[in-house]
Amino acid sequence: MKINNVEFIKVRDAKVGETGWAYIKGDDIILDNDFKRIKRFSRLTLDDNRNIIDFKFIDEFDDEPDTRIEQLKSLVGRKVKAKAGEGEIIGADEFSIRAEVKIGDEIKHWNLPTVLDHLI
Repeated sequence: MKINNVEFIKVRDAKVGETGWAYIKGDDIILDNDFKRIKRFSRLTLDDNRNIIDFKFIDEFDDEPDTRIEQLKSLVGRKVKAKAGEGEIIGADEFSIRAEVKIGDEIKHWNLPTVLDHLI
């Protein structure tokens, strides 16, 4: 999935059963969210099924700006599908870095990985 010209892929840490997102930067695959045992911005090595087989935290990525709010803002207007039905992303809350998602008459607040998992 591409957002703002950045390719995101779903990755899995099979050792603890976590799934999340990583982005491709040059020849590196960089974790885009924190896992229980792996910090955000770690460089990942994946198997063919996108399971994490090795990782190394890279300090140089700490200085990169957090782009999650820009990514969420770029998704405003997109449709999502959840158990409660279909809805639309109506805004982005800069304080909590969450998307405002309207499903029926209810407004929910989802983080970026949740939004990415539910896009139609």
